[in-house]
Amino acid sequence: MIRPTVFAEATAIPATDTNVFSATGSLKMIDKFVVRNSDTVPRDVTIYVVPPGGSAAAGNIRVVKTLLVGETYTFPEIVGRNLAPNSFIVWKASAASVCIGDVSGREVS
Repeated sequence: MIRPTVFAEATAIPATDTNVFSATGSLKMIDKFVVRNSDTVPRDVTIYVVPPGGSAAAGNIRVVKTLLVGETYTFPEIVGRNLAPNSFIVWKASAASVCIGDVSGREVS
């Protein structure tokens, strides 16, 4: 069965590595991955795609993006990716609570 799922909605991204969501028990398909910088200066956002048993280490970084003031970015590097069961996505920003993320997709069970 495939069902639409919201993984993170209007979530403030912290300045430390933080799990966005885990593909626990089933395959997850990412259809939307959007981050907006609401700060008055550019901010960096780092996205990790972590395999089962892995960690948010340099080798699992998929993209580091500098968002300009007021910029919204759709992360085509992440959209369309399928996450195997027990893998997960981690994100962080260069300053806490000024970048806001929305992630949604489908869960296959």
